[in-house]
Order: sequence, then C-alpha cells, then structure tokens
Amino acid sequence: MLNSLNIDCYENSYSPNHVSCFAIPVGAACGYYNYDNYYYYLFYHCINENWPNKKIHGLDRTVDKLSKLGLTIKLNRADNADEFVASIKSKIDNQSFVIMPAVYIYLFYFPQYKNNPTTHFFIISGYDPQRSAIQIRDTIRDFVLTPGLYVWQMHESLLKEIRTSSNNFFKEKGPDNLCDIFYNIEKVNESKINSYKDLTNDFLLNYDPDHSKLASLVAHFPDFIDSVKKNNHGTSLFIRRELCYTTAVMFDCFEKAFDFEKKDTEELTELHIFKEQYINFRDKIVTKIYAEALREKDLGKGEREIIINDILLMDRKLFSFIRSLSEGRI
Repeated sequence: MLNSLNIDCYENSYSPNHVSCFAIPVGAACGYYNYDNYYYYLFYHCINENWPNKKIHGLDRTVDKLSKLGLTIKLNRADNADEFVASIKSKIDNQSFVIMPAVYIYLFYFPQYKNNPTTHFFIISGYDPQRSAIQIRDTIRDFVLTPGLYVWQMHESLLKEIRTSSNNFFKEKGPDNLCDIFYNIEKVNESKINSYKDLTNDFLLNYDPDHSKLASLVAHFPDFIDSVKKNNHGTSLFIRRELCYTTAVMFDCFEKAFDFEKKDTEELTELHIFKEQYINFRDKIVTKIYAEALREKDLGKGEREIIINDILLMDRKLFSFIRSLSEGRI
C-alpha cells in the first residue's frame, strides 16, 4: 500500500520559468502544513531576492524564510543509494517531505529534459513497500503544459539510478556540494504568518524599496559582465526569472490580501495594470543590461545612474501603491 504525504498539485500556479526549481518544491512541501504556505513561501522568496533585508547566504536564506512559517529545512547525507532510500522512507514515515537534487538529463520521465545538463530539485512524497515504488512530485519546465506539481511513481531502482548518475555529474562538473545530499522540511514552531494580510504588513514594515538587488547589479555592472562570461545561460535565467517574472507571485499575493469586493473593481483593475507595467518595466531593464553584458560593453557612470534612478523610482511607486491599497483593508 502507498504511504504518501498529500499536498495540492497547485495547478495553474508557477513553473520554473517563473520561480526557481528549488523554491517551488520547498514551497509545496510547506503546503502540507497549510495550503497557503506554498504562496507565503514563494512570496518571501520573491521579496528577499529583490529587496534583501539581511546579509545571509546559502541554505541560511531558506531557513530564514521558513522560520516565518514555523518550519525549517535540514540537510541530510547518505553515503550510498540503499542508505538514501532507507533515509527518505524514514523521513516520510515521520511526516516530512524530502527534496532531492538531480540533473535534468537523468530525469527520464520528460523527454525535453534530455538536453538540459543543469541542476533540478523535486519532491519525494511517498513509497509503496510492496511494489518497491517511490512517489515523486515535480514541476515541468515548459510553457505548453499547465504549471503545477505532477505526480509520478517509479521503481526504487530508477530513483537510485537518477541519484547515482546525478552524483557522478556533480562530482565531475559541479556543483560538488550537492553530492550525496538531500533535504527535508520539518515543523518546529507555530507560524508567524497566518494570512495574506500578514504578508503584506511584513512587506511594508520590514522591506525597503531602496535595497534593490536589480539596482545593485547595475551599480556593479563590471561584476555582472564577469558573471555572464562565466555562466551565460545561468545568469540569463537568474535575472529574468528572479528579478522580473517572479514578481508575479508578489502581486498575486497582494490581490489575495486586499480581498477586493465588487465595489472595488476599479482598484483591482489598477492593481492589474500596475502589475503589467511593473513586470514590463523590469523585463526591459533586464533585457538591456543582459544585452550590454553579452557585448562586454560597460555602462557609463551617467547611464548607470539613470537606470538605477529609474529602478528605485519604480520600486518606490510599488511600495507606495501597495501602502495606499492597504489603507482601511489591513
């Protein structure tokens, strides 16, 4: 019989083209404890990527975001495939989702993955001891298919093969810190965030539009050029996704926070218009700076200042607009 931890598939939500393929499974695992945790976590992922308010790095950033929800993420290590399978079964028995790193090209269940030798993460949510089957939940990196978490079952031997092949890849080509590891999500406390209004209040009280990562990237443009040289594809994906498209999550959460009624259709329309303007603005900025970096053309001091001022002005408008909508609502 299948021993499975159930979560929603979050259909029509987000794909790795909008949010990182690590943040989505972490958020979905949070949804086991509260359906809306998925959106709460991705909201924090978005605003901390764009207006960081703490100088923390690596997994500590994920730990910090999860602490808002009374959860944490733990790093585990297994020396071999048998130990790995035994460990994930134990985690599932203890009501804890497992998140596994892999390389796309070894994920046989979707043909388009075979040409993508980059890192991916997916959820392991169940197992069937009688059939030696493992249940996984994964996003599909494709605009054609409906965004959400798709559920598969595979034989344990296939999961071991994915792990072994991915580990060999990590050891040879990196990142080698992903070798032999997996993560799990655990509840450790009560959540500090219990509504979309709580999210919005936290955003307005504890984040600063002038702490813009996009503006900082422009200010240190020679470093950005070096990043593009070293990892053209990865840098392009990061700035388009994390500094542009992921802001859609933020706006979706704001809409839920304000709980617009029929009489508020004008303000709802204003929010939708501003969302479109904001994402289009960021898309233009990101496209421009990426194109210049590809050409290895540094931006002059005057041009940098103009772009930075435009970014900060738009971000201040965002914070001001959300603050004005929140008056009388939260």
